[in-house]
Amino acid sequence: MLLAVFLGGALGGLARWGLADGLGAGAHDGAWPTGTMVANLLGALVLGIVAARLLRHPDPSPRRARAGALLGPGLCGALTTFSTLQVEAVRLIDTGHPGTALAYLAVTITGGFALVRVGLRA
Repeated sequence: MLLAVFLGGALGGLARWGLADGLGAGAHDGAWPTGTMVANLLGALVLGIVAARLLRHPDPSPRRARAGALLGPGLCGALTTFSTLQVEAVRLIDTGHPGTALAYLAVTITGGFALVRVGLRA
């Protein structure tokens, strides 16, 4: 089980790094932190899908439990980041872009809730 979480975490961390590198990270000069937002929204969707699958099978087989550990706390745990969301929002405020910070928080949080719901229904 620990190996599944570790491997999922490695994949999630690499995916988050790739998104930040490809789409932009940080909230400097009022820039929208697209990489972090996409990582958080994608993680919310995947977590909704994983949760729905586990809820359908409340007594999972060892294989299903390992897949849930790999995708849930492993992949999604490393892919998503609430702490970076907060730091980027504060950075936007500190650089004189409070409206962008509020919009970024609103889009990420409401979008995350919506995508978990989509994942649960998928």
